[in-house]
Amino acid sequence: QAKLLLLHGREWIGHFEPNTCVRRKSHTLVANYVPTSFNPRAEGAKSAIYLANQGTIASPDAIKDLRWLHERKDASVKKNASSLMIVLEDAAAAEGLIQRSHSVVGTSCPVSYFVPPPIHCYYCQGFGHMAKACSANKDPASIKCAKCAGSHATRDCECPN
Repeated sequence: QAKLLLLHGREWIGHFEPNTCVRRKSHTLVANYVPTSFNPRAEGAKSAIYLANQGTIASPDAIKDLRWLHERKDASVKKNASSLMIVLEDAAAAEGLIQRSHSVVGTSCPVSYFVPPPIHCYYCQGFGHMAKACSANKDPASIKCAKCAGSHATRDCECPN
């Protein structure tokens, strides 16, 4: 019965509270070597991805988000290809894109699940925690520079390398 309720969630959930929705699990993928001529923020971007991958994606609405993995900060740096993040609601569509690659602007692009980078502390340079939760914060001698590993903050580094 729970699956049936989720399947028809849009029809009944609004009866409880207006503007309420059922949150669905999303599947975040990364497509590599996507031509940078493709604009994921363009109005027809989701439709273009859908049309090129109709056998795998049910509709343009199945694509919840499209964006570059790394937005370009310096527009003067020209790249021919980059990595595109694709967020889907449907697990079968996600698996299909991974198995068959996917097409963007006539280019077949390898697809994989997005694996976020590990949490990194910019105070001690350790992993698994952030600076605000770093136990080394209490000991100024524990601070580590990311550039030279000296006992100073990275922003204060004066090393030539």
